[in-house]
Amino acid sequence: MTEWLQIVAVPLALVAVILRRTERRTVSALKSAAANSEASAIELPTLNRLSRWQIRRLEKSGALVETSVNRCYFNPSGYTAFRGARRRRAMVVVPVIVVTVLVLWYLSR
Repeated sequence: MTEWLQIVAVPLALVAVILRRTERRTVSALKSAAANSEASAIELPTLNRLSRWQIRRLEKSGALVETSVNRCYFNPSGYTAFRGARRRRAMVVVPVIVVTVLVLWYLSR
């Protein structure tokens, strides 16, 4: 069971790290450029598939607002809501994962 858990956990953790890194870099770039309105929107660079997915998630949540083709600005209230929703999901998912792993470990003994 330990091998199975490692095979599943490592790729999932890697994807989570890549998504968080993309989010931090995107938000940091927008904040440092003071892109907080339509007039100050900046162009985001072309990114890999996971990065584009993360940016779409930020746009859907309202944290990023797209003004024209590939130009966005940062919406702090949308980002706060996005982070709150992520935190609430984690508060549900993490205990479920822990209980599942403990049950599987107990049953495999």
